[in-house]
Amino acid sequence: MSCILKGLAFMDKYRVIHRDLKPENLLFRNKHSNEIVIADFGLATWAEEPHYLFVRCGTPGFVAPEIINIKDMSTHSDPISDVFSAGLIFHYLLFGKSVFKGSKYAEILAQNRSCNFQLFGSEYEAIDKNAYNLLARMLDVNPKTRIRAG
Repeated sequence: MSCILKGLAFMDKYRVIHRDLKPENLLFRNKHSNEIVIADFGLATWAEEPHYLFVRCGTPGFVAPEIINIKDMSTHSDPISDVFSAGLIFHYLLFGKSVFKGSKYAEILAQNRSCNFQLFGSEYEAIDKNAYNLLARMLDVNPKTRIRAG
């Protein structure tokens, strides 16, 4: 997660939004490295771009609520949305499963839109408190109170 968050902090500094952060877009720098790099910037944009080519984009199961629920196609986004996506990846790394329980595309899409998930229970109590705190702050559904990468 450290490499991912460093990458997101760098992108935030230059106001770049990836908008499709998911496990498939994370690569090892080389076969002898533990360093992770962020790949596939096909849906990325500058946050202050006057008009986005795609406004609502990303992969259901890994999209921030403020992106997946956009109604006004002139809405602008912020790099903070990538932190939510990284939080979903972090959850998967910690628990081997998504916070969204669906197995079909439509179920995952609906759950991702509602973002009605709970981060408590015995499995959450079993992890390191610092890891839990980071996870909870990354998965804050409110982008205004969500932790930033940098």
